[in-house]
Amino acid sequence: MAQNTTVTIPPRVWTQLTDANATNVTVQVNNVNGNVLLTATIGAVAPTTELGSLRLGQGQYIINTALQSIFPGAGAVTRLYAYAEQGAEILISHA
Repeated sequence: MAQNTTVTIPPRVWTQLTDANATNVTVQVNNVNGNVLLTATIGAVAPTTELGSLRLGQGQYIINTALQSIFPGAGAVTRLYAYAEQGAEILISHA
């Protein structure tokens, strides 16, 4: 299911950004103190480690990019998760 929304990330919790399997994503970090970690998974299984995560700071973004292009070595990834030490707000748009 496509979505275009802002997701609130609670502190120190891996939170799913995609609400269904996604191929391309647009992500922008709207509000964070520090960095947000992004990682992709195969299916809706939350990550348990930050290994292999991408770090984005305040105002940084990814525009309409295939999850496979962002995480080419991670297999057939379909979901995107975020983590922030002090919480964050992230725009997510995907199809």
